[in-house]
Amino acid sequence: MNEEDKIIIKNNDGIEQEFYKLIEFTDKNTNKNFIIYTDNKFDENNKLNIYSNIVEKNNDDINFIPVTAEEDLETVKKALVQVKVDLN
Repeated sequence: MNEEDKIIIKNNDGIEQEFYKLIEFTDKNTNKNFIIYTDNKFDENNKLNIYSNIVEKNNDDINFIPVTAEEDLETVKKALVQVKVDLN
């Protein structure tokens, strides 16, 4: 991963964690900005941990909003499939 793809996110306890951006995009239908990222760690099934959020920018503040709506989850899934296709 490139150093420019590194992002630092503070959790709810104020602890900074390091992640790497996989893809960032705007959905044309909803105009929502999404980010998909990883901590480069693997779960107990040896699958890469991947996270996604909706990105809201207010002046200098950037907020990551959980992806909970079914429509947004489908958007993220489609983006991940496209990334996989592009890598193959």
